[in-house]
Amino acid sequence: MISPLLSQGGVSFYREPPTFPPGGNRAGADSVLSADDDWGVVLEFLREFRDRPQTFRSYHKEIEKFLLWLVHIQFVSLSAFRRGDWLDYCDFVEKPPASWVCGKGIKKWRPNGDANPDWRPFVTNTPSARTVSLSREVVKTFFSWLVDSGYLDANPCSARIKRRATSSFDQASIMERILPPHLLEHVFRSCDEALGLASEHDQFNWARIRFVIRFYAGTGIRLSEGLGHWNGRHHVMHRMGDIKPTPTRTRWFFHLVGKGGKFRRVELFDDALSALRDFRLFLGLPALPSVDEKTPLIPRIDLEGTINASSLDTLFKRGFAYAASTLPELIDSPPYSGNRDILNHDLSALKAASAHWLRHSHTTAFLKQTGGDLKATMQRLGHADVNTTMQYLHVLEVMD
Repeated sequence: MISPLLSQGGVSFYREPPTFPPGGNRAGADSVLSADDDWGVVLEFLREFRDRPQTFRSYHKEIEKFLLWLVHIQFVSLSAFRRGDWLDYCDFVEKPPASWVCGKGIKKWRPNGDANPDWRPFVTNTPSARTVSLSREVVKTFFSWLVDSGYLDANPCSARIKRRATSSFDQASIMERILPPHLLEHVFRSCDEALGLASEHDQFNWARIRFVIRFYAGTGIRLSEGLGHWNGRHHVMHRMGDIKPTPTRTRWFFHLVGKGGKFRRVELFDDALSALRDFRLFLGLPALPSVDEKTPLIPRIDLEGTINASSLDTLFKRGFAYAASTLPELIDSPPYSGNRDILNHDLSALKAASAHWLRHSHTTAFLKQTGGDLKATMQRLGHADVNTTMQYLHVLEVMD
């Protein structure tokens, strides 16, 4: 029976959606999304529009219509959705079958909050050209967003299939994305400077930028891992209470659920712990979190919720951009000492840098610090394949 899949006006599922086999259109490891499965990314997409009620209602309606079609007719996952599936859906919304139509005036929800069994996604089997166009455009926008976010490799809805630009995970690509210690220190100093110069309105943003850059550089976590994880039904945000001490309170560990739903503990060394203390003191909180503290690890200004992955990515870009703007002032200082070629190389790096560059930088530094301990590095970074960690070891050998 066709019944609502998404909850009433919210960003969650009313009923448990089925699971379909994955396809070959999944992108690599550089997704900026918190979710790592099809249903999770659907909710993350809808969350982007929560502050625009009219757009949210339209997208909520059209995405649910598309999902119901996937579940009841096509039986495919997002990563298995191909060009032919898209053309089938375009035909479907132009003339939906009578079993998918309920006519006007049929409410989706009963007064007690239960789903109305008489409800269907369409009100007519001859929708207007404008309605058909809206149905198609929302789904096209959704798939474009999945490609831009790094979840899918290509957009099957595009008239001309345009593949997402991906870089092969090899030693050369890693080396190009490592920020050397002198450049990292400059980024940290620049964030300190920006916070000191910020207006009262912008101080929270710069305190948060300074925190995430220092924390990610000190832990090597993936972009989404600072925000939370998908538990199969909804997004669970990571909180400062997820940073827990040992019984002697001499060591602190970030307890997180990372890629693939795998739990791991990441120890906070002095640099990450200092970043946490500074941010918490700025927020007016005690220097270190209490047991089960609910404050989001990367909070909104109201400290009640977290931000989405796209907004977090923007924070990193803003921090790196400011560091790039102040770098030319150091032309006469080491390691540049008047050498503009070296300076321009570092400028290019800062303009391209992202949270994942901090992960590359941390991994190589940790490997060096541990004397090439592959097991410890693999566990800390959450690598599923030791060959991934081995790539960093080869990079370290070349750099040395």
